Amino acid sequence: MAEDDEPDGDGPNGAPRWVLPTELPFRELKGRALEECLFWLLDGIGARDLEWRLGGTGGGAADGGRDLEGRFYTPGADGQVEAKRWWIECKGRAGTVEKDAVTSACNNVLADKTVDCLVIATNTTFSNPTRDWVKTWQARFPKPQILLWDQPVLERMLSDQPSTVLRLFEGGLSSAGYLRAIGTRLTERAADVARVLPNEMGILHCDALSFATAMGGVFDYYAGLADTFKFE
Repeated sequence: MAEDDEPDGDGPNGAPRWVLPTELPFRELKGRALEECLFWLLDGIGARDLEWRLGGTGGGAADGGRDLEGRFYTPGADGQVEAKRWWIECKGRAGTVEKDAVTSACNNVLADKTVDCLVIATNTTFSNPTRDWVKTWQARFPKPQILLWDQPVLERMLSDQPSTVLRLFEGGLSSAGYLRAIGTRLTERAADVARVLPNEMGILHCDALSFATAMGGVFDYYAGLADTFKFE
């Protein structure tokens, strides 16, 4: 940190910048590429039972009005875990998403009363009239919840998931972002590492698990030094 204790990072509010937005190919993020991006973003925020509804060969094909489907398990008012069913439609475009595409998606989802949330995602943007229409529609139909994810939203989500950027976009991470992604992957695979080390090194499993878990934190620590040291 600087002497005035103000954050020095390049990210929001001075946080370390994991992702380089200018290196993310949003213009080319259409069809199957956009669907794959959404698949891993949803996985990263905790979606379960994810299903990528591909059809045919080549690019992804929508099935029943959605490209992806998943569930989020959240505690209800009584403490019991409830499954929330999400549908995701991907609208890769060269320009602003046409209003008809959004109105059609919203009206079609009403046919399935089990859907709790519909995400309409694009690599570009939605017009203000489209957003106003969705607000009016949502007031009339409280369920399902409609979420519009445009380029700024996807960019913000990707900035929180360097491991997803590492998987999909070569060159999309800063040096600190690479360290963060490695740390995340090590933490995710700590149990696997802990199963291997006792055979390779003859140490106890509990010690191996402690070591494997700590290694992810080491990479996170050095990634965090981006606050005070610019790697680039």
